[in-house]
Amino acid sequence: MEEDTVDLEFAKVDVARLGRRGLPEAVYGEPKTAQELVSILTVLADRNGVALATRISKAKAEMIAQTLPDAVYHERSQCLTIERDPLPKLPGIVGIVGAGTADLPVVGEAAVTLALMGVETKIVNDSGVAGLQRTIRAADNLA
Repeated sequence: MEEDTVDLEFAKVDVARLGRRGLPEAVYGEPKTAQELVSILTVLADRNGVALATRISKAKAEMIAQTLPDAVYHERSQCLTIERDPLPKLPGIVGIVGAGTADLPVVGEAAVTLALMGVETKIVNDSGVAGLQRTIRAADNLA
């Protein structure tokens, strides 16, 4: 039986989460070095066909891309993805609703994550919590 984790000494990477939970492990990248992320993302992409790191600065993404040229940086959401073998598309659509411009990075992170996991999304930005008319318009866009 294949191990469910890969021990990189500085991290134990959960390579069995995709089979166990239906979604692969995502990596919180902000506190990690570029080299640590290269190692972790390589393991995940090799085992699962996809890999995701969140909270990645542009400078760190550029360093990672030197070693992993198939890595794609999503600047607004600060996510880095690798998609060697896309996951199957899942049924249904998930609505992502942002209240305003300040939410765009988080809305983007959710959209990037869901897309990598095979989930279609419908995004409504600036739904407006300050004005009921904007919220109603946003709700109409989700129908």
